[in-house]
Amino acid sequence: YLGGGTPSRLPAQALSVLLGLVDDHFELADQCEFTIEANPEDLPGEIGRVIADSRINRISLGVQSFDADKRQSLDRDHTDAQIAAAIEFCRQQAASFSLDLIFAAPHDSLDIWQRDMQQALASGAQHLSTYELTIEKGTLFWNRQLHGQLPKPDEEQCAGSYEMTVDTLTAAGLEHYEISSFARPAHRSRHNQTYWRGESYWAFGPGACGLVDRRRYTNHRSTSRYLKAVLSGQSAVEEEQQLTPRELVLERVVFGLRMIEGVDLVSFHAETGMNLHDVVPDQLLSDLQDQGLIDLTPGWLKLTRRGLLLGDWVCAKIYRP
Repeated sequence: YLGGGTPSRLPAQALSVLLGLVDDHFELADQCEFTIEANPEDLPGEIGRVIADSRINRISLGVQSFDADKRQSLDRDHTDAQIAAAIEFCRQQAASFSLDLIFAAPHDSLDIWQRDMQQALASGAQHLSTYELTIEKGTLFWNRQLHGQLPKPDEEQCAGSYEMTVDTLTAAGLEHYEISSFARPAHRSRHNQTYWRGESYWAFGPGACGLVDRRRYTNHRSTSRYLKAVLSGQSAVEEEQQLTPRELVLERVVFGLRMIEGVDLVSFHAETGMNLHDVVPDQLLSDLQDQGLIDLTPGWLKLTRRGLLLGDWVCAKIYRP
Protein backbone atom coordinates (compact mmCIF):
# COMPACT_ATOMS: atom_id res chain seq x y z
CA TYR A 1 0.00 0.00 0.00
CA LEU A 2 1.52 3.30 -1.10
CA GLY A 3 -0.14 6.12 0.74
CA GLY A 4 -0.69 8.25 3.78
CA GLY A 5 0.90 11.01 2.11
CA THR A 6 -0.28 10.97 -1.45
CA PRO A 7 2.32 9.32 -3.70
CA SER A 8 0.66 10.63 -6.85
CA ARG A 9 2.11 14.03 -5.88
CA LEU A 10 5.59 12.69 -6.57
CA PRO A 11 7.31 13.49 -9.86
CA ALA A 12 6.64 10.60 -12.23
CA GLN A 13 10.33 9.64 -12.31
CA ALA A 14 10.48 9.50 -8.51
CA LEU A 15 7.41 7.25 -8.35
CA SER A 16 8.98 5.01 -10.98
CA VAL A 17 12.15 4.71 -8.88
CA LEU A 18 10.09 3.92 -5.78
CA LEU A 19 8.21 1.16 -7.58
CA GLY A 20 11.52 -0.21 -8.80
CA LEU A 21 12.76 -0.40 -5.20
CA VAL A 22 9.65 -2.35 -4.24
CA ASP A 23 10.36 -4.82 -7.06
CA ASP A 24 14.01 -5.11 -6.00
CA HIS A 25 13.29 -5.86 -2.33
CA PHE A 26 9.99 -7.74 -2.31
CA GLU A 27 8.65 -10.72 -4.21
CA LEU A 28 5.02 -9.90 -4.85
CA ALA A 29 2.47 -12.70 -4.76
CA ASP A 30 0.67 -13.40 -8.02
CA GLN A 31 -2.70 -12.45 -6.53
CA CYS A 32 -1.46 -9.56 -4.40
CA GLU A 33 -3.44 -6.38 -3.89
CA PHE A 34 -1.16 -3.42 -4.72
CA THR A 35 -2.78 -0.08 -3.89
CA ILE A 36 -1.74 3.50 -4.49
CA GLU A 37 -3.41 6.63 -3.14
CA ALA A 38 -3.96 9.34 -5.73
CA ASN A 39 -5.47 12.78 -6.09
CA PRO A 40 -7.89 13.29 -9.00
CA GLU A 41 -5.78 16.09 -10.49
CA ASP A 42 -2.81 13.72 -10.87
CA LEU A 43 -4.54 11.22 -13.17
CA PRO A 44 -4.13 10.21 -15.87
CA GLY A 45 -1.06 12.23 -16.99
CA GLU A 46 2.53 11.10 -16.41
CA ILE A 47 1.67 9.49 -13.08
CA GLY A 48 -1.04 7.50 -14.85
CA ARG A 49 1.50 6.17 -17.31
CA VAL A 50 3.77 5.03 -14.48
CA ILE A 51 0.84 3.28 -12.77
CA ALA A 52 -0.23 1.62 -16.03
CA ASP A 53 3.30 0.21 -16.49
CA SER A 54 3.48 -1.15 -12.91
CA ARG A 55 1.90 -3.99 -10.94
CA ILE A 56 -0.42 -1.58 -9.14
CA ASN A 57 -3.92 -3.00 -9.46
CA ARG A 58 -5.94 -0.92 -6.99
CA ILE A 59 -6.29 2.87 -6.74
CA SER A 60 -7.64 4.81 -3.76
CA LEU A 61 -8.86 8.12 -5.16
CA GLY A 62 -9.21 11.10 -2.83
CA VAL A 63 -12.32 12.68 -4.33
CA GLN A 64 -13.63 13.93 -0.92
CA SER A 65 -16.76 15.41 -2.57
CA PHE A 66 -18.41 15.85 -5.95
CA ASP A 67 -19.71 19.26 -4.84
CA ALA A 68 -17.42 22.12 -5.91
CA ASP A 69 -18.33 24.44 -3.01
CA LYS A 70 -17.81 21.68 -0.48
CA ARG A 71 -14.42 20.83 -1.99
CA GLN A 72 -13.46 24.49 -1.75
CA SER A 73 -14.34 24.50 1.94
CA LEU A 74 -11.98 21.52 2.30
CA ASP A 75 -9.20 23.37 0.43
CA ARG A 76 -9.33 20.81 -2.38
CA ASP A 77 -8.97 22.41 -5.80
CA HIS A 78 -9.60 19.55 -8.24
CA THR A 79 -12.39 20.18 -10.71
CA ASP A 80 -15.40 18.14 -11.79
CA ALA A 81 -13.66 17.42 -15.09
CA GLN A 82 -10.54 16.17 -13.31
CA ILE A 83 -12.62 13.88 -11.11
CA ALA A 84 -14.37 12.45 -14.17
CA ALA A 85 -11.07 11.89 -16.01
CA ALA A 86 -9.46 10.25 -12.97
CA ILE A 87 -12.41 7.91 -12.44
CA GLU A 88 -12.35 6.90 -16.10
CA PHE A 89 -8.64 6.14 -15.79
CA CYS A 90 -9.32 4.00 -12.70
CA ARG A 91 -12.04 2.09 -14.55
CA GLN A 92 -9.67 1.27 -17.39
CA GLN A 93 -6.43 0.61 -15.51
CA ALA A 94 -7.32 -0.82 -12.08
CA ALA A 95 -8.86 -4.15 -11.21
CA SER A 96 -10.47 -2.31 -8.30
CA PHE A 97 -10.72 1.29 -7.18
CA SER A 98 -11.93 3.07 -4.07
CA LEU A 99 -13.22 6.59 -3.48
CA ASP A 100 -12.60 8.57 -0.30
CA LEU A 101 -15.52 10.80 0.71
CA ILE A 102 -15.91 13.24 3.61
CA PHE A 103 -19.12 14.15 5.40
CA ALA A 104 -19.92 16.76 8.07
CA ALA A 105 -17.61 19.21 6.34
CA PRO A 106 -18.01 23.00 6.63
CA HIS A 107 -21.12 24.19 4.77
CA ASP A 108 -22.14 20.54 4.24
CA SER A 109 -25.75 19.32 4.35
CA LEU A 110 -27.59 16.01 4.23
CA ASP A 111 -28.72 16.81 0.67
CA ILE A 112 -25.17 17.45 -0.50
CA TRP A 113 -23.96 14.29 1.21
CA GLN A 114 -26.73 12.23 -0.38
CA ARG A 115 -25.72 13.54 -3.82
CA ASP A 116 -22.07 12.73 -3.08
CA MET A 117 -22.96 9.13 -2.32
CA GLN A 118 -25.20 8.75 -5.36
CA GLN A 119 -22.45 10.02 -7.66
CA ALA A 120 -19.93 7.74 -5.99
CA LEU A 121 -22.23 4.76 -6.55
CA ALA A 122 -22.69 5.76 -10.19
CA SER A 123 -18.91 5.90 -10.68
CA GLY A 124 -18.56 2.13 -10.58
CA ALA A 125 -16.16 2.19 -7.62
CA GLN A 126 -15.97 -1.17 -5.87
CA HIS A 127 -15.07 0.36 -2.51
CA LEU A 128 -16.04 3.53 -0.66
CA SER A 129 -14.34 4.97 2.42
CA THR A 130 -16.48 7.56 4.19
CA TYR A 131 -15.03 9.78 6.91
CA GLU A 132 -16.36 12.46 9.19
CA LEU A 133 -14.14 15.51 8.93
CA THR A 134 -11.80 15.64 11.91
CA ILE A 135 -9.89 18.81 12.68
CA GLU A 136 -6.52 18.35 14.38
CA LYS A 137 -4.94 20.92 16.63
CA GLY A 138 -2.35 23.09 14.91
CA THR A 139 -3.75 22.67 11.39
CA LEU A 140 -5.06 25.44 9.17
CA PHE A 141 -8.62 24.19 9.76
CA TRP A 142 -8.04 24.30 13.53
CA ASN A 143 -6.92 27.92 13.39
CA ARG A 144 -9.83 28.92 11.16
CA GLN A 145 -12.31 27.25 13.50
CA LEU A 146 -10.63 28.85 16.52
CA HIS A 147 -11.20 32.29 14.98
CA GLY A 148 -14.82 31.59 14.07
CA GLN A 149 -14.10 31.36 10.34
CA LEU A 150 -15.18 27.73 10.02
CA PRO A 151 -18.62 26.52 11.09
CA LYS A 152 -18.61 23.26 13.02
CA PRO A 153 -21.37 20.75 12.23
CA ASP A 154 -23.37 19.74 15.28
CA GLU A 155 -23.41 16.20 16.64
CA GLU A 156 -26.95 15.58 15.35
CA GLN A 157 -25.89 16.38 11.79
CA CYS A 158 -22.83 14.14 12.07
CA ALA A 159 -24.90 11.25 13.40
CA GLY A 160 -27.57 11.79 10.76
CA SER A 161 -24.96 11.82 8.00
CA TYR A 162 -23.42 8.58 9.23
CA GLU A 163 -26.74 6.78 9.55
CA MET A 164 -27.70 7.98 6.08
CA THR A 165 -24.40 6.60 4.82
CA VAL A 166 -25.05 3.13 6.22
CA ASP A 167 -28.63 3.02 4.93
CA THR A 168 -27.85 4.40 1.45
CA LEU A 169 -24.78 2.32 0.66
CA THR A 170 -26.05 -0.98 2.03
CA ALA A 171 -29.33 -0.50 0.16
CA ALA A 172 -27.22 -0.11 -2.99
CA GLY A 173 -25.64 -3.53 -2.41
CA LEU A 174 -22.36 -2.56 -0.75
CA GLU A 175 -21.22 -4.51 2.28
CA HIS A 176 -20.65 -2.41 5.39
CA TYR A 177 -17.68 -4.34 6.74
CA GLU A 178 -15.86 -1.73 8.87
CA ILE A 179 -16.99 1.44 10.61
CA SER A 180 -15.95 3.69 7.70
CA SER A 181 -15.72 1.19 4.84
CA PHE A 182 -18.14 -0.24 2.30
CA ALA A 183 -17.30 -2.71 -0.46
CA ARG A 184 -18.71 -4.72 -3.30
CA PRO A 185 -18.35 -8.50 -2.78
CA ALA A 186 -14.67 -9.60 -2.81
CA HIS A 187 -13.44 -5.99 -2.79
CA ARG A 188 -12.70 -5.37 0.89
CA SER A 189 -9.46 -3.47 1.44
CA ARG A 190 -6.86 -6.10 2.31
CA HIS A 191 -4.31 -3.76 3.82
CA ASN A 192 -6.80 -2.15 6.20
CA GLN A 193 -7.93 -5.57 7.38
CA THR A 194 -4.32 -6.31 8.30
CA TYR A 195 -4.49 -3.54 10.91
CA TRP A 196 -7.92 -4.50 12.23
CA ARG A 197 -6.90 -8.15 12.64
CA GLY A 198 -3.78 -7.22 14.59
CA GLU A 199 -1.41 -8.69 12.01
CA SER A 200 2.18 -7.52 11.48
CA TYR A 201 3.23 -5.03 8.82
CA TRP A 202 6.33 -3.13 7.79
CA ALA A 203 6.22 0.62 7.26
CA PHE A 204 8.64 2.81 5.31
CA GLY A 205 8.91 6.56 4.90
CA PRO A 206 8.70 9.65 7.13
CA GLY A 207 6.08 9.31 9.85
CA ALA A 208 5.19 5.74 8.86
CA CYS A 209 4.10 3.40 11.65
CA GLY A 210 4.70 -0.37 11.60
CA LEU A 211 4.14 -3.40 13.82
CA VAL A 212 6.63 -6.27 13.72
CA ASP A 213 7.32 -8.91 16.39
CA ARG A 214 5.10 -7.09 18.92
CA ARG A 215 7.15 -3.92 18.40
CA ARG A 216 5.28 -0.84 17.23
CA TYR A 217 7.52 1.78 15.69
CA THR A 218 7.13 5.21 14.13
CA ASN A 219 9.71 6.74 11.80
CA HIS A 220 10.92 10.33 12.01
CA ARG A 221 8.10 12.60 10.90
CA SER A 222 10.52 15.18 9.53
CA THR A 223 11.52 14.27 5.98
CA SER A 224 14.97 15.82 6.40
CA ARG A 225 15.66 13.92 9.64
CA TYR A 226 14.37 10.71 8.09
CA LEU A 227 16.64 11.07 5.05
CA LYS A 228 19.64 12.04 7.16
CA ALA A 229 19.24 8.91 9.28
CA VAL A 230 18.77 6.57 6.32
CA LEU A 231 21.64 8.01 4.27
CA SER A 232 24.00 7.74 7.23
CA GLY A 233 23.10 4.11 7.81
CA GLN A 234 21.26 4.80 11.07
CA SER A 235 17.79 3.77 12.12
CA ALA A 236 15.01 6.06 10.92
CA VAL A 237 12.83 5.04 13.87
CA GLU A 238 11.91 7.91 16.18
CA GLU A 239 9.60 6.11 18.60
CA GLU A 240 9.11 2.46 19.43
CA GLN A 241 7.18 0.43 21.95
CA GLN A 242 7.45 -3.24 22.79
CA LEU A 243 3.87 -4.25 23.38
CA THR A 244 3.05 -6.52 26.29
CA PRO A 245 0.88 -9.59 25.71
CA ARG A 246 -1.98 -7.78 27.45
CA GLU A 247 -1.62 -4.71 25.23
CA LEU A 248 -1.65 -6.89 22.13
CA VAL A 249 -4.80 -8.65 23.28
CA LEU A 250 -6.55 -5.37 24.10
CA GLU A 251 -5.62 -4.01 20.68
CA ARG A 252 -7.04 -7.16 19.14
CA VAL A 253 -10.35 -6.35 20.84
CA VAL A 254 -10.57 -2.65 19.98
CA PHE A 255 -9.36 -3.07 16.40
CA GLY A 256 -11.70 -6.04 15.96
CA LEU A 257 -14.60 -3.87 17.06
CA ARG A 258 -14.03 -1.68 14.01
CA MET A 259 -15.17 -4.65 11.93
CA ILE A 260 -18.96 -4.82 11.64
CA GLU A 261 -19.05 -8.54 12.43
CA GLY A 262 -17.00 -7.77 15.54
CA VAL A 263 -14.66 -10.08 17.45
CA ASP A 264 -14.97 -13.85 17.10
CA LEU A 265 -14.44 -14.82 20.75
CA VAL A 266 -13.81 -18.49 19.96
CA SER A 267 -10.96 -17.63 17.58
CA PHE A 268 -9.83 -14.92 19.99
CA HIS A 269 -9.36 -17.49 22.76
CA ALA A 270 -7.70 -20.02 20.43
CA GLU A 271 -5.16 -17.45 19.18
CA THR A 272 -4.44 -15.55 22.41
CA GLY A 273 -5.11 -18.11 25.14
CA MET A 274 -7.29 -15.54 26.88
CA ASN A 275 -10.99 -14.94 27.29
CA LEU A 276 -12.56 -11.53 26.84
CA HIS A 277 -13.30 -11.37 30.57
CA ASP A 278 -9.60 -11.81 31.32
CA VAL A 279 -8.80 -8.40 29.84
CA VAL A 280 -12.04 -6.37 29.96
CA PRO A 281 -13.82 -5.93 33.33
CA ASP A 282 -17.22 -7.58 33.56
CA GLN A 283 -18.73 -4.39 34.97
CA LEU A 284 -17.57 -2.36 31.98
CA LEU A 285 -19.02 -4.89 29.56
CA SER A 286 -22.28 -4.87 31.50
CA ASP A 287 -22.39 -1.05 31.47
CA LEU A 288 -21.77 -0.91 27.71
CA GLN A 289 -24.53 -3.45 27.14
CA ASP A 290 -26.95 -1.51 29.35
CA GLN A 291 -26.18 1.62 27.31
CA GLY A 292 -27.01 -0.23 24.12
CA LEU A 293 -23.48 0.16 22.71
CA ILE A 294 -22.34 -3.47 22.38
CA ASP A 295 -23.82 -6.88 21.66
CA LEU A 296 -22.14 -9.66 23.63
CA THR A 297 -22.89 -13.34 23.15
CA PRO A 298 -20.81 -16.41 24.10
CA GLY A 299 -19.33 -16.36 20.59
CA TRP A 300 -19.14 -12.71 19.52
CA LEU A 301 -18.56 -9.16 20.67
CA LYS A 302 -19.61 -6.36 18.37
CA LEU A 303 -20.83 -2.78 18.34
CA THR A 304 -24.53 -2.08 18.01
CA ARG A 305 -25.78 0.43 15.47
CA ARG A 306 -25.74 3.05 18.25
CA GLY A 307 -22.30 1.83 19.26
CA LEU A 308 -20.98 2.51 15.76
CA LEU A 309 -21.77 6.20 16.30
CA LEU A 310 -19.66 6.19 19.48
CA GLY A 311 -17.08 3.63 18.41
CA ASP A 312 -14.02 5.69 19.34
CA TRP A 313 -15.44 6.34 22.82
CA VAL A 314 -16.29 2.67 23.39
CA CYS A 315 -12.83 1.56 22.29
CA ALA A 316 -11.16 4.14 24.53
CA LYS A 317 -13.13 2.76 27.50
CA ILE A 318 -12.05 -0.78 26.71
CA TYR A 319 -8.40 -0.08 25.95
CA ARG A 320 -6.91 0.41 29.39
CA PRO A 321 -3.65 -1.58 29.44
